[in-house]
Amino acid sequence: RGYIRVMASDHPLRLTTDCARYCMPQWIIDRWRADYGEEDTALILEGAAEKPALIIRTNTLQSTPQELAEHLTSRGVTLQSIPDLLPERNVNQAVDSITRGDIPSREVGKRPYGNGSGLDARELGVFEMQYSGSLTDLEELNRGDFYIQDLSSMLPAAFSEAKPGMVVYDLCAAPGGKSIDCAMMMQDQGQIISRDLSFDKADR
Repeated sequence: RGYIRVMASDHPLRLTTDCARYCMPQWIIDRWRADYGEEDTALILEGAAEKPALIIRTNTLQSTPQELAEHLTSRGVTLQSIPDLLPERNVNQAVDSITRGDIPSREVGKRPYGNGSGLDARELGVFEMQYSGSLTDLEELNRGDFYIQDLSSMLPAAFSEAKPGMVVYDLCAAPGGKSIDCAMMMQDQGQIISRDLSFDKADR
């Protein structure tokens, strides 16, 4: 605690570089500044230092976002709907990064769940959740009506454009969130082959 007080004060030994202040390697900070600019890099660093929000996603194969919200709020859970996985500016930036080089560009407006302004999370049933009790006591979680997943982890499946009847390979699958996302996008019609190099993660 004393170390933290020193570093947070005007003490001569306080952390003065972003590398030390945010516990991030300098090379990745430099890369972000080159790719995203000074302002967005500052936001990334601040966001990485914050306590992450608890984000849940509705299992649309078992429930609807409306039903899930009604059940959870009746148990004292506070939910805040999240309209977009990414705003339009960030979607365009992400697509530009992915398609950098000779890879053809693709239209953002044709993204799954896209509303032309970003990646629409409302029909996915994505919520920020606040609950003072034990999550494992929630019947809806144990029944599989929703699962916990970071917003950034939802993006790979959204960008994959998986559709019913497809064969989808998830080669970095553990613990399974992306595969589940694809299954919902495919409406449980098709085949998903999930693999991971880490036996430890796969076992979990």
